[in-house]
Amino acid sequence: MMPVASFCRRLPPVALSCALLAVLAGPGAASDISARLDAMTKTLVSGYRAKQTAPQSVSLAVLPLNCQERLAKEHVGVAVSELLTHHFVRGGAFVVVERSALNKVLEEQKLQMSGAIDAESAVKVGKLLGAQVLLLGSVEKLGRKYQINARLVDVSGGEILATAYEELPAKLFEEEAGPLLAQIPERQVIGLYLLYNYRRNSNSFPTYQDQSGGPQPLTISPHAFSLNMIGGGIRYFPYRTWMVDMNMAVPAGVKSIASSSDEIADSRRISARTMLLLRGTVNWIHPWFHSLRTLSGAGISYYRIAPDKVSYGSVVVPTIRAGLEYKPQARLGIAFFLNYDFLNKTGSDISIPGGQILKLNRLSLEPALSLYF
Repeated sequence: MMPVASFCRRLPPVALSCALLAVLAGPGAASDISARLDAMTKTLVSGYRAKQTAPQSVSLAVLPLNCQERLAKEHVGVAVSELLTHHFVRGGAFVVVERSALNKVLEEQKLQMSGAIDAESAVKVGKLLGAQVLLLGSVEKLGRKYQINARLVDVSGGEILATAYEELPAKLFEEEAGPLLAQIPERQVIGLYLLYNYRRNSNSFPTYQDQSGGPQPLTISPHAFSLNMIGGGIRYFPYRTWMVDMNMAVPAGVKSIASSSDEIADSRRISARTMLLLRGTVNWIHPWFHSLRTLSGAGISYYRIAPDKVSYGSVVVPTIRAGLEYKPQARLGIAFFLNYDFLNKTGSDISIPGGQILKLNRLSLEPALSLYF
């Protein structure tokens, strides 16, 4: 058996809720699968009520169903438990424990490393959650059907209060539970992305004369310019709410940073050959709505700028950032970041002592398109 609990813990509540809505709101919301699971929950509730006369406010924790390794990798046990949770909530016979609370306890007990959830560990989890009843069970795939065994267990004494069994057509279940089965774990995930970085630089320095080119001096006027950079990066998620991000970018095209009385002779320009940006940050993730999450982080940025006739060199500066990412699909992310680099350095004209010519804006905008694995 595989660590089914780990898949439950890795999927954030927002992602699971989003996927569940997609399943239940689709064309098959009132399908045979939904009807069978509804019948299963009603059987469990009836069996429980036949043995118990407890008050209505009995709390129930629905744990991920145990399954074989190949099914665990597809999140089948988690998907079935989520669908059953929906039917228990809709039925109103129990007060169902929030998924976020269950995930937290599973993580604290390190069950994601211990394999399938055994009865003893499950009862311990139930007590930590303050639940009075647990739903435990297993899922197996035989031929073209999924076989589901479920039972309600009393947390205080470990007594089995009710049992139920159901078979689901494999093809129909996989079609309808697709959004749940397709979820990518939010831990130990790798993302590759393309980025576009934009900043508007005022570059407001006084005009000066360059007499190094001959008897006729050149009038050099630093001016505002937009810097468009393209690049890529890699993201790593060691934990569900933390991300390590590394990227690099270079200018897209050639940008003049100053106008000259002789534009042909002047070479004070930035290009991919003369500029490189490297950035590394650690980011905290906060899920919000359907497929939407915010990120905030800090790190360092490295700039190397060496245009002809301009002395700037290299500099490493602290960086802070905030962003928003939308995931229309489990493997696809569209993000928008606002970066703030603590840049104070200015570039000077090597031909004129004290002739300042380049200063980058600290603020930059950075959309990105990511693919997750």
